Amino acid sequence: MAKLSVVIPIYNKANFLSKCLDSVISQTLGDLEIICVDDGSTDESLSITKQYALRDSRIVVHSKPNGGVSSARNAGMELVTCEYVTFVDPDDHLLDPLAYENMVKMMESDDSDIVFAFFYDCDENGKIIGNRFEGFSPNKAVTLHEKARFIQFAYPWQKLYRRELFERSRAQFPNSIVFEDNPFNLNLIIAANQISVYPNYIFKYIHNSESITKQRNLNAFNMFTAVALMERELEKNKIIDREFVTIYIDYRLELLAWGYFSLPQTIRYKLKYLQQWEKVLTSRDRKRLMFCPERNFQEVYKYVATGNSSLFLINQVSSRLPRVFSYLLRLFYTLVNVRKISKN
Repeated sequence: MAKLSVVIPIYNKANFLSKCLDSVISQTLGDLEIICVDDGSTDESLSITKQYALRDSRIVVHSKPNGGVSSARNAGMELVTCEYVTFVDPDDHLLDPLAYENMVKMMESDDSDIVFAFFYDCDENGKIIGNRFEGFSPNKAVTLHEKARFIQFAYPWQKLYRRELFERSRAQFPNSIVFEDNPFNLNLIIAANQISVYPNYIFKYIHNSESITKQRNLNAFNMFTAVALMERELEKNKIIDREFVTIYIDYRLELLAWGYFSLPQTIRYKLKYLQQWEKVLTSRDRKRLMFCPERNFQEVYKYVATGNSSLFLINQVSSRLPRVFSYLLRLFYTLVNVRKISKN
């Protein structure tokens, strides 16, 4: 039996797939099971995958109707037979040929449930634009206090997992939502007995600003479902460690802010999102929102925390208008709110 199962969810990635598969089959750890789940691709992805399977017996091809990346990963997990599991996205490729061999060795020597690796943040051209892991502790994490630093890294492709951890935690990727990695990651971090760090950079994470703009859509509202599932994990496990909870709250608030800025530039949807955000705020959220003014998204935080999110939106819109229209818009907003207050 192979040691490591690599699950690759595939949907219309024909232009990237060969580079991805080449990087996986070239790993020095030859003891692999490579599970390719084609999620109803309409391009040549399935054909390319089958051609690779003919050349490499370690590749297992599973085809299913389109259901999204979560359903593809979950389908792949049902086929896993190895003691250890990892994931690869089909438009990525491994940089470190020793990654899986060394990560498996670390998993076994440390007796860890998760081995966590680094990755490069890059622009559209592959140029490194920052190092979010500078100063990141390479020490093993056992307590919740120690595991808190992993909350913000929800990417399943940067980690190796012990398969037994999935069985113990009953972790699955939530179907039918985007941002599905976040509750999945939180579940496994809490359940893991120990997390080790492999301090090598194994992937490039490409930040494509153009594609982000094109993908602006109402899926941003899924963020409320994702954070509700995260909240459920904390409640289910009765997490009270102050450091863990504080870092979790900060990250959850950043996810909600990111969801807002991922919406289409339509006032109606942005206002609806902000109003829904205000409804899910807790008292501890408000305290964190008003704290540390240098944090990301502080501009929107202070409005949401005080119940003035609609004013934030008005300010955003009016700043793009000629001065006279900006004045009239602000005046209209003020009169409407005065009227509401007088009725109450």
